[in-house]
Amino acid sequence: MIALLLALVTAALAARLEMAVDTRDLAVGQSVGLDVQVVNGRPAGPPEVPVGEGLRVAYEGQQTSQMIVNFKSTRTVRYSYALTALKAGDWQVGPVDVVVDGQPLHADPITVHVRPRTAEDARNASVTAELSDTRPYLGQVVTYTFRYRHRGQVADARWSPPTWDGFVEEKTADTAQRDYTLTEDGEAVQVEEVVVPLVAVGAGQRVIPPAVLTVQVPVNRPRRGRDPWRDAFFGRPVDTRTETLSTDPIPVEVRPLPAEGRPADFSGLVGRFALKATPSATRVALGDSVTLDVVLTGDGTLSGFSLPGAPEDAGYRVYDDQPEVTAKVVDGRFVARAHFRRAIVPEREGRVEVAPVAVTVFDPAAGRYRTLRTDPVVLEVTPGEGGGQVTSFAGATDGRRAVESLGDDILPVRGDARVGDRTLRAALPWAVALVAVPGLGLAAAWGLGWWRRRRPDPWVGLRRRLAELPSDPAERLAELEAVLREAAGLRLGRPAPAVDRAAMEELGLADLYDGLQAARYGGGAAPADLEARVAAFVREGGAR
Repeated sequence: MIALLLALVTAALAARLEMAVDTRDLAVGQSVGLDVQVVNGRPAGPPEVPVGEGLRVAYEGQQTSQMIVNFKSTRTVRYSYALTALKAGDWQVGPVDVVVDGQPLHADPITVHVRPRTAEDARNASVTAELSDTRPYLGQVVTYTFRYRHRGQVADARWSPPTWDGFVEEKTADTAQRDYTLTEDGEAVQVEEVVVPLVAVGAGQRVIPPAVLTVQVPVNRPRRGRDPWRDAFFGRPVDTRTETLSTDPIPVEVRPLPAEGRPADFSGLVGRFALKATPSATRVALGDSVTLDVVLTGDGTLSGFSLPGAPEDAGYRVYDDQPEVTAKVVDGRFVARAHFRRAIVPEREGRVEVAPVAVTVFDPAAGRYRTLRTDPVVLEVTPGEGGGQVTSFAGATDGRRAVESLGDDILPVRGDARVGDRTLRAALPWAVALVAVPGLGLAAAWGLGWWRRRRPDPWVGLRRRLAELPSDPAERLAELEAVLREAAGLRLGRPAPAVDRAAMEELGLADLYDGLQAARYGGGAAPADLEARVAAFVREGGAR
C-alpha cells in the first residue's frame, strides 16, 4: 500500500516539458507569443528553441507559479518568447530538448504557416540590405547598407543587425545614419539608412543572415469613452500596431589573398591607397631634425599600421610619433586617413638623401600587389654649433698635471671675512634638504611612470579581454579569434584584420588558427586547450 502511494506521488510530481504558440497562421512581419513550460522541475535556464530560417525567436522573460489542488502541489516555470515571421512558407518551431534534475525532457515540434505580405503592404513599407562587394578579399573593407522605406509616420523604429559571419566591424569608423525624402508617384517616401563598415576576416563561403526591423505604426482606431476636454488639453492618445520587417540573406564569398607574387615586405593593407610625404625643411644644421609629414589615405582599414623603418647606414635616424588615424563613411563609402610625423636626424654633414617611404599593399580592384613610394627628399646638412666635428676620445692620454701650490695663489685673509655658524639651528635647513631631496626624487620618478602609463598598453587590454570572455559559445569563439588576430598583428606590425593564415604560419600559429576557424565556422568542437594557447601567446607577446 505504501509502495503504491509512493508511486502515485512520484508520477504526480514527474517533470514534463510543454510548448505552445498563440497561433500557427501568420503573415510576414507579424509576431506572436511562444511559451515553453517546465512543470514540476527546476531548469537551469531558458531552453533553446530552434526555428526555421523563415522565423525568428527572441527570449522575453520567465514567470514561476505554484498551485496546490487536493493537497498536490504543481510548480510551473514558463519561459516567454516572441516568434516573428520573416519569410513566407511552412516553418518548424522546435523540437525542444532539455535535461531537468537529471531527467531528459522533450517537446514535439510545431509547424507554423507564414503568408506573404500583400502588394499594398510592400508598397507602404519595405526594408532592404546590400553589401558593397559580395566577393571581397580577406582584409578588405566593405560597407553593409540597411535601408528602410515607408510612407506615412511611424512612432518608433528599431533594427536588429545581423550576425557578421566572416566579418568584424571596423573599429575606427562609426556607423553612419541618415534619412531623406523621395517623391514617388506624387507621394512622399521616407528613407532611413544605416551603413556599417565591415572587415572581411574569414575566407570562404559565408551568409549574412537577415536584419530585422520592428516599427510601431500609428493607427486611427475609434475608442469609446473618450473625454473631449481631456483630449483638448493633453492631446488625443495614439494607438499603434507593431510591424516586423526583415531583409533577405546575403550570400558572400570571401577570397583569400593570392600567395603568388606576394612581396616579402607586404604591409597587410588591403585597399586602394595613396601615399604622400612633405618635409618641413630641406636645410638643417647637424644635430637638429627635420619633420617629415607622411599621409596615407585609402578605402582600407589603417588600424594598427606603422611605417617601415629607415634603411641601415642611411646617414640619418628616424623617430615616429603616434599616428593620427581617422575614418568615416562618406556617401556609403569607407574612407580612412593616417597622418604620421617622422623626425629625421642627420648623422653627417653635406648632402643627405632620405630614402622614399615604401608601403606594399594589395589592390582588390586590380587583384594584385602594389608598392606605394613617396618622392625622395634631399637634405643639405650644415655644420652645427660645434662646427660639425665629431670628437673621439679613443686612445687619448690623461694630460692633467699634479696640483702645485704656488705662492701667488695664497691670498691674505680679508678683514671682513666671517666664520660660519656651526650650531644645530644653522644646520637644520641642510638636514631638511637631505631628507626632502630623496622624497622629491621618488615623486618625480612616480610622475614619470604615471606619464608613461598614460598611453594604454595594448597587451594589457588583450589580457583583460581574455579574462572577461563572454559565456555564449559563439560569442566566446568570436572574441578569442579577435584577440588572437590583434595579438598577431601587434607582433607583426600589421593591422589585425589583415592577419591571415599565412601570417599566422609565420608565427607558428597555423594549427591554432585552423582549429579556431573549424570550431567557429565549421561546426566542430573547439580544442580543449584553445583558450590556454591563445592566453599563452598573449602573455609571451606582452613580455617581449
